[in-house]
Amino acid sequence: MYPTPNKPYNGIFVKEQVQSLEDLGVKCDVFFIDGKEAKKNYITAIPKLINTLRRKKYDVIHCHHTYVSTLVNLSKIFTGKRIPTILTLHEGEILAPKEFKDKRMIKKLIYSKIIKKAGLIGVNFIITVEKRLPKVLKTKKPYKVIPVGVNVSKFKEYCVFKCRSRLNLNTHKKILFFLADPSRPEKNYELLEKSLTDVKHPYKLITAGNIKYEEMPYYMNAADILILTSKYEASPMVIKEAMACNKTVISTDVGDVKEIFEDTNGCYLTSDIENLSDLLNTFLNNVPTSEGRKRLIKLGLTQEDVAKKIFTVYREVIGEY
Repeated sequence: MYPTPNKPYNGIFVKEQVQSLEDLGVKCDVFFIDGKEAKKNYITAIPKLINTLRRKKYDVIHCHHTYVSTLVNLSKIFTGKRIPTILTLHEGEILAPKEFKDKRMIKKLIYSKIIKKAGLIGVNFIITVEKRLPKVLKTKKPYKVIPVGVNVSKFKEYCVFKCRSRLNLNTHKKILFFLADPSRPEKNYELLEKSLTDVKHPYKLITAGNIKYEEMPYYMNAADILILTSKYEASPMVIKEAMACNKTVISTDVGDVKEIFEDTNGCYLTSDIENLSDLLNTFLNNVPTSEGRKRLIKLGLTQEDVAKKIFTVYREVIGEY
């Protein structure tokens, strides 16, 4: 969950969170384990992590995955250092429905609650992006719900026509933007695909997946309606980013979406094919005005506000340890 030269947008929100904390005066060292490049990297990282903890004195360790917190726990045992450790729990697969489980060994490990619980053993405090995650893992560790903040200076309102021109989307049709890679089964593109068979109004559909991060604000602003139909999520960034752009957004009731939407103008939940078709037919005829950005700011979900909340957690944890 951190950018690499080959995957420059992977976990970009973690990198931006680090920058937000440094802007508050926190000195941050990043120890990145590229598990997506090779699973063995988790094992080979242990000696390097042990050496890092021996060489430097840290006030707190902040992990961004249960795999990493497990390695930190082991490394602390080898070094004998008692450094307070915080884990941000992002892992939406904790909420995946049973029928979605994968039989492949690696996927079984990814979805395994046992492994995730093991990652909590040496953790002193949990920051969870969605309130149900600690409850599903049945942990008694203290926690606070702090979703990842949005870069509102990047994700904001831009001129629709300028964005369409920039992206060569010059069309008089309304544009629908599916906010995920259609090839990923958990994103449930099939729900949108089936609902479109009953849509009466002309439209153009674009999908994410191969869109560069820096281009996402322009694609969002070029579109009329933004859609997410996932089977599970924790706290989907694309929903909050779409709200920051003040765009009409439709999502399934996953993760914290319902709580963040509440009754905000321009933010709507969908449940099935028929309901989504009805919403699209209605909104393609008359696109609602959105107040998503106002809602995000009210909830304190800008990067700056979230960094302040995390900084407060650091001070509390260090003070109690």
